[in-house]
Amino acid sequence: MLQQIADGLGLRCELADGPESALEILSGAEAQDFDVLLLDVRMPGMDGFALSERIRLLPGHRTAPIVMLTSSGQVEDKARSLRLGISRYLMKPVRPSELREAILTGIGQQAQMPRRMGAAERFGAQRRVLLAEDNRVNQKLAAILLRQRGFEVITVEDGEAAVDAFAREAPDLILMDIQMPRMDGYAAMTEIRRRERIAGGHVPIVALTAHALEEDRRRCFELGADGYLSKPIRAEQMMNLLRRLLEQAAVPIRT
Repeated sequence: MLQQIADGLGLRCELADGPESALEILSGAEAQDFDVLLLDVRMPGMDGFALSERIRLLPGHRTAPIVMLTSSGQVEDKARSLRLGISRYLMKPVRPSELREAILTGIGQQAQMPRRMGAAERFGAQRRVLLAEDNRVNQKLAAILLRQRGFEVITVEDGEAAVDAFAREAPDLILMDIQMPRMDGYAAMTEIRRRERIAGGHVPIVALTAHALEEDRRRCFELGADGYLSKPIRAEQMMNLLRRLLEQAAVPIRT
């Protein structure tokens, strides 16, 4: 059920069927960085609080936002959550709106923490990115990731607003969702490239789409996209692409 909610929010979800499985995923040779961890309080062998303590000992997850799920709502459980620095404590069954808010709150708190990022990792510093995305959850998550890398983020929710913001804000890079109301991403890219042919210049555009079909990818490039990402977006993949495009375009740092 939680995976279905996460999928509906456009999130990529990794499942663990128990505490030991979770620790293996978090500490194995192919361990990944997770934006939020959802843990159940009542599990066999090790409860969610004991698992949280173990997770906090792992080098890469000492500050990872944790959302604790429970069906009991005991006062002592809430006290333990506070003591362990758990971001949110939710009663089951969890409503999609509650889970969405908890995830965004957790990621927002993580983004505001001191980051061990060097200058190379904050490659977006003093650069402006236009994010055109009509899904509010996807928009907020992408904006958080971009700001972590130093970008100034301008957000719009449809293609017409994207074209207007392109002319008004002079972004260094554009992330363009394809499926948007009023004017879709295809039409917005076409109009932006038409204006560039008249006025000169070329701003890198990355097309974002929930469809991973080859014809969608080909059409994006035919209309002037410089890169292509399928949803749900993977942070590392997106940042590697943005870094490469900025370097290729030799986009200067703003002064």
